Amino acid sequence: MEDKNIQNDPGRSKLLMSILLKEIVFLVIVPAIIIISSHIIVRVSESSPTIPISAECQRVIVPAYFYPGDIWDRAISTLSKGDIAIFNPASGAGKEVNKDYSEMIRKAKRKDLDLLGYVYVDYNKRDIDSVKAEIDNYFDWYGVSSIFLDGVSSDKDDIVYYSDLYSYIRSRGGRTVLNPGTIPDEEYMAAADQVIVTEGKYADYPKREFPEWISRYPSDKFAHLIYETPKESLSQAISSAKSRNAGYIYITDDGGSNAWDTLPTYWQEELSLKCPGYKKTDDVSIGARVVSGARYVVASWEDLTESAGNILRR
Repeated sequence: MEDKNIQNDPGRSKLLMSILLKEIVFLVIVPAIIIISSHIIVRVSESSPTIPISAECQRVIVPAYFYPGDIWDRAISTLSKGDIAIFNPASGAGKEVNKDYSEMIRKAKRKDLDLLGYVYVDYNKRDIDSVKAEIDNYFDWYGVSSIFLDGVSSDKDDIVYYSDLYSYIRSRGGRTVLNPGTIPDEEYMAAADQVIVTEGKYADYPKREFPEWISRYPSDKFAHLIYETPKESLSQAISSAKSRNAGYIYITDDGGSNAWDTLPTYWQEELSLKCPGYKKTDDVSIGARVVSGARYVVASWEDLTESAGNILRR
């Protein structure tokens, strides 16, 4: 049923068209606005920008090793569903829950971001029961079951250690990302959901060689972390990662002893380049899932009211 009040009230119509929603589920062809269960169908004006479907989109995996605050807020507001953010309270879970991280995680979950807790395994020198206990802490303290394992070996002889952890994390309903920082033995692909096959400076990146077997896997199995990347090389770095079958990327101009302590200065441009259909307005991002020319999208009522509130407070 058509809501004539919305059509005839330019103020309300303008507000609805101004709200860019973070999660787009599917397209429908119906008039104006209809409430269906917990979701709402929002009419988009003919002049509103649309987002083309693109098979070329990559995802972002952010080593967010900075304390909750403005930088985390910016990351949450600009990342899209399916992107990954790794949080690291105290070089791991720490000794007790951190309330600032708990609040940050609550915000990120409202945006449907994939959050991974950081665990350092010291090239499988850590006792595996100790590692599992830390994984349990992330689950119990923060409600996060997915884990980023750092300091990972790349040798075939060590695969049993990581297979055990992979099974343990899966039993909690989580995903596992391994970071050997280099290309491991191919058997590691069966012990993780994603593998960081490159972590290093951009100066070394163009010279890196990748084995043929990488092309036999879906691109979302691989991620590249590249730091000290000048702005003029950003586009080339993203293009190179894509040609090397990396479905997840993080490229930054940061460097030094911790290249992951802030977002890159060209963050917005990176998000645009990794997915040509990316749009950003009013600190709410949209993924590339709307067919060009569509007039209706479905979004959660919670997202609509939250976004409307943010706009009305301005």
